[in-house]
Amino acid sequence: MIVAGLADSPPVPVLQTSYAAPTAAGFFVNLTAGLDTTTSYNYYLALFFAEIDPRVNASGLRVFDVTINGSPFFQDFDVYAKVGLYTAFELYSSKQLGPYTNHLLINATPTATSVYPPFISAAEILQLFDNPMVPPTSSVDSKLYSVFIN
Repeated sequence: MIVAGLADSPPVPVLQTSYAAPTAAGFFVNLTAGLDTTTSYNYYLALFFAEIDPRVNASGLRVFDVTINGSPFFQDFDVYAKVGLYTAFELYSSKQLGPYTNHLLINATPTATSVYPPFISAAEILQLFDNPMVPPTSSVDSKLYSVFIN
């Protein structure tokens, strides 16, 4: 398993497993456990993938779209095309997502030409909130929620 080059990564054993959608329709993950669901927050999100299915041995066999709370996050995502087999890849938000209240819904849907359903290895969520105690360097702080999907 190669994990070099990731900005931040979960433990290697987590990347050696994954959750694949049970049907061709895809899957969704409603991330509310531990999140403050009473107030709207902005988030940074990192999703981790490592193609570990040896049947996926060429580009185009597992291609899917990812949305966050119904908004496009990444389209035509093909882990094998990005990094090949047994190598971790991280999709992360380069800008704040939200504000969202009550839930953070990740939906993965296969494209029409995909042979295999979408999958995910782990997710990392930073819930951003105002912190008046930290100026002058920053007025925003965060809570980290790591989700290891096995």
